[in-house]
Amino acid sequence: MAFALTKQEQTDRDAAVERLRNAQASMDDARGAAESAIADAVNAYNVAVEFYNIAVEDAAMFRDDLVSRLEDEFDSRSETWRDSEKGADAQTFIDEWQGLEFAALDLHHDIEVNDDEAEHVEALEQAPTRMENA
Repeated sequence: MAFALTKQEQTDRDAAVERLRNAQASMDDARGAAESAIADAVNAYNVAVEFYNIAVEDAAMFRDDLVSRLEDEFDSRSETWRDSEKGADAQTFIDEWQGLEFAALDLHHDIEVNDDEAEHVEALEQAPTRMENA
């Protein structure tokens, strides 16, 4: 008896190869759809981030304008008042506002779906069907 696939085993192997090809095609289609959906979601998120960053910039401008006004008011007071407890409290108040940080968020460029290579079709299809030198 030779070490070889029978006609039925070859037929079964060919059917398994076909099922794997169909499943791989389905997986490739699904990956494409997932990548498209992810790209759309990332774009929508980035639009929201851009609007958020505009609001962050507005908040930073508010802070800067307020600190500028408070510093002008503080500087217009007498040195005696600035050195007093009220002056120290006012400086602390100004410092708290000045210390507020408003940093813009980064945009996202991509989120990848793993592109796993489905090598099963090739492995099964290229598997030997009969033993060499049998």
